[in-house]
Amino acid sequence: MSSLLYDISDGTAIQCRPFQRVRLYERVSTSKQARHGNLSCQARATRRAVHDRHLQVHDQFLEVAPATSLNGRTDFLAAIDASRRDGLAIVTHDRTRYIRCADPNNSEGVPFLYQWDELLEASRGVQLLTLIPPTASPNQRRSSRIRRSGKAGRSPKPARAAPGSLKKRRQALALRLRVLHRAGVAAKAISRRLAVPETTIRRWLGRTR
Repeated sequence: MSSLLYDISDGTAIQCRPFQRVRLYERVSTSKQARHGNLSCQARATRRAVHDRHLQVHDQFLEVAPATSLNGRTDFLAAIDASRRDGLAIVTHDRTRYIRCADPNNSEGVPFLYQWDELLEASRGVQLLTLIPPTASPNQRRSSRIRRSGKAGRSPKPARAAPGSLKKRRQALALRLRVLHRAGVAAKAISRRLAVPETTIRRWLGRTR
């Protein structure tokens, strides 16, 4: 598979180096979508697509927030700040993960100029990349998502976990939780970032006290 990614600012195709480290970002607009597994499905599919391009995932930021502005986009802004510090590019599936048109009657349309200005100003000095061209039409974006999930209208069927893999994943999540908690991140924000229910986060925090 080609290792091409696309720059959100001008649509330029970027040829990434083999095993280049990148930071992933995925987003859904509502808590209902997150509860139905849309966010975790996106995260797995983007991670697979990046691995198929022979790139290395440094970390991944997950968020539940509308993309019509940067208000409430704490995890996205945190990802940008992290990339300013370490120089890693941020990668997501398509342009709508970063920004959507503010017109409620045309959410799949081209965002307004002021929205682009806000996004590019906030991400100054950080590469925002996508797996498909940012100029892709709504049908092209949907087709790409269907190919990634394997079946139209369905989330990919999770593969059977290897022995011990669930325990390792929990340990990794617990480690990230402790790091975020010590950094002063609230339980609700940790829940969004790790795509784990807030009640579970609070239960885990209770055990670490």
